[in-house]
Amino acid sequence: MVKRKVCKRPPADGRAPLRGWLGLAIGFAALWLLAFVALPLGQRLPFVAPWMKVISEADINTTAYWYTQSEETAYAAMLVRNKMEAMK
Repeated sequence: MVKRKVCKRPPADGRAPLRGWLGLAIGFAALWLLAFVALPLGQRLPFVAPWMKVISEADINTTAYWYTQSEETAYAAMLVRNKMEAMK
């Protein structure tokens, strides 16, 4: 007969709920830093800045540009492509 190791439950010392809330707060802080610090800084990168300039000047709804298949998306893609070609 083979003996199996049984994991024992750690003693409940009251720190588990605090640790869970702390982890949640750290996760929210990381998301906030990504959305409001890292991504805006990324818009200044040399290979991203021209695209961002064209998109903001043309007042393109970027969520429609990347996530839908609508007429507005096709128009935005054509506008950005033509503008980038003209900038060369």
